[in-house]
Amino acid sequence: MNWTDSNTLPIADLRASIREGKQLCAAEGCDRIASDIHHLDHNHSNNDPSNLVPACKLCHDQEHHISADMNELKLLTREFYAVQDHRKALSNRIGAYERLGLPVTYARQALKDIEETEAKLKGYIVAMLKHDPFYNSWLKHVKGIGPLLSASLMADLGSPERFNTIGQLWAYCGEHVVDGEAPRRKKGNKSNWNGNLRMTLFKVSSSFVKNTRSFGRQLYDQYKVYYIERDGPDPKWQPHKRAMRRVAKDFVRCLWLAWMDSRNLPTGQAHAETTVFPEHWIE
Repeated sequence: MNWTDSNTLPIADLRASIREGKQLCAAEGCDRIASDIHHLDHNHSNNDPSNLVPACKLCHDQEHHISADMNELKLLTREFYAVQDHRKALSNRIGAYERLGLPVTYARQALKDIEETEAKLKGYIVAMLKHDPFYNSWLKHVKGIGPLLSASLMADLGSPERFNTIGQLWAYCGEHVVDGEAPRRKKGNKSNWNGNLRMTLFKVSSSFVKNTRSFGRQLYDQYKVYYIERDGPDPKWQPHKRAMRRVAKDFVRCLWLAWMDSRNLPTGQAHAETTVFPEHWIE
């Protein structure tokens, strides 16, 4: 094993070393934290053995610009939603038992404990966001979404530098187009997008629709009218879902632009590709 300080190694050298199958890490016990699978060429099948190589977790994150803070934020947000789902399920079961007249004394106490854990996790997430410059400068001021959805977006995206184009970002979010339609999961095939991120974007667009004062709701109303006029009001064409998806794509595009701008990074021609800009979301 080659021990190298991955925090100071140039990205070009890091990629070359990963291609050679080397493990790079400045900490002892690298073999215990390694084993992320690195995709050398995103144009080839992820299941192609020639396209896979084990890479140290720290090096993998260094190459893809994922900070330790973003990894911890992802851990906390995933755990929060897992605890939230557990709390909802237990609450429903307790309600069913009480309707039958069955005692649920200890179950009620367990539910209270879970609620306290959920509240603590939310507190940790909010505390982490307070120290993030991008959240405080832009995402915090977007009407219609709160800190939890914001944290989920940032944690799953990791960093704006991971994406060279808007198309790459949309594909990672599952908002790209396959044969003229939104991609669907197929039995026996592994999805090539981030399922958690796609679900988070659905929650974001749903939240915009519920908030009648948000810019996202304004876009939704415009897009829904457009799709009804183009395809007709027939539910078969699902103008509601198409408008929701269009809002999600516009929002994540502007999020990427604002995040890149906050780091003084180039965005190419991405600004010219849309009439919706980051400042529209926070006016």
